[in-house]
Amino acid sequence: NLEQSLTTTKNALQGSQLEAKGLTATENAEHHRLVCEYASLLNEPQLKDESNAAYKRREFQPRYLGLVHLSDETDVLAMNMLLEPDEIIIIVPVGNEKVFEPRVGQVYGVFARMALFDKKRDDGLPMESNGVRDAQRRLFALVSSHVSNKAMVVTPPSIPPTVKLRSDDENSTRCFDLSELVRDCNVDLDLPKEPTPTSMAENGLDLRDYQQSSLRWMLDKEKEATGLGLSGELWHRLHFQDPRAPVHYFFCELTGSF
Repeated sequence: NLEQSLTTTKNALQGSQLEAKGLTATENAEHHRLVCEYASLLNEPQLKDESNAAYKRREFQPRYLGLVHLSDETDVLAMNMLLEPDEIIIIVPVGNEKVFEPRVGQVYGVFARMALFDKKRDDGLPMESNGVRDAQRRLFALVSSHVSNKAMVVTPPSIPPTVKLRSDDENSTRCFDLSELVRDCNVDLDLPKEPTPTSMAENGLDLRDYQQSSLRWMLDKEKEATGLGLSGELWHRLHFQDPRAPVHYFFCELTGSF
């Protein structure tokens, strides 16, 4: 249904009778851009009025993340931050609604542009509240909470008991300040412990408390279930909702990064 909605909208754009009279060059260029954008979204062949150079410059087909339901103005604000001034997602209304601007109470299909996954763009985003990172966190929350997207998570973050998290009432992004490094290294010694291995105990050797904690930490790392190593403690491994895009993508709640 979503793809049909996209096709219908693109055909309406292509079939609209544009008269040169009264239209500016900017308006004509914007109309052509939209038609080409939908062709890219639907992975269609080169259009008749699309130059070879423009066709080669097409970004990869935007990836379908899933459906979202915007329940309040906070959701709408988050979507707008990802649509303007840089459009890093595309939203398509579902059903009879034809308004492409985010509105409370509406359901949209969300497509990700390449920019959403661009490491250079992400590195340049400030660690601030109510910014783009928070908008990306909200996008993940909306997609992952919709019932139609319940199969999107391949592996969630897996945090072993030997890793101590900051308390919920603290600002998690403080961990990116060098001034916090010493505090984070000052770990209490009441961590889970691994008993002295039998082969060592039989030879009269007994691990000290901190050694038992270190051994438990190392075993946790060896048995890490996500297949992502240390990154598996922070990153979700996710499926795109389009079966034609079998690759995975990843999201980190701590940094709000895709």
